[in-house]
Amino acid sequence: MENLTLQELEQLSQAYVDCHLSRLQERELELVLISTPISSPVINEARALMDIAMQMDVNVSEDACRKNTRPRILKYTGIVAAIAVIVVCGIALLHTYGHLGKTHDVYVCVDGEVLSGHIAQSIVSETEEESMAMFRAIIEDSEVEQYLSTQYMNSIIE
Repeated sequence: MENLTLQELEQLSQAYVDCHLSRLQERELELVLISTPISSPVINEARALMDIAMQMDVNVSEDACRKNTRPRILKYTGIVAAIAVIVVCGIALLHTYGHLGKTHDVYVCVDGEVLSGHIAQSIVSETEEESMAMFRAIIEDSEVEQYLSTQYMNSIIE
């Protein structure tokens, strides 16, 4: 692939951009583009896509870089639409879950027997305390295991 003309390099570069080259051909083209000073928008675009412009320390023209061609109004419309969706979701969540701070009567049935709110709350509190004690025990056990593992690893290293 050495001694290629500008036209041939542009054709190969366009084939690279259009994904029409095999991996071997891509590697060969990459090597050629690294070693040649020939430049054009298509060649520079291929170089930019190959990320070899940095290796060559060449200033790639703006033509080689893909620009975002969306009009500015569409960008702002998208931003406004996203904000609107967030606001609507927030309002829906507030409407649905906004009553969380309010108290409600609670009826709990255990073995077919209706318990009052105070008894149900005490059962929940006891269960929560038991669960938290189990979590603390698990954390303590894991800390001990971590300490022992660290000691063992240190003894192996020494």
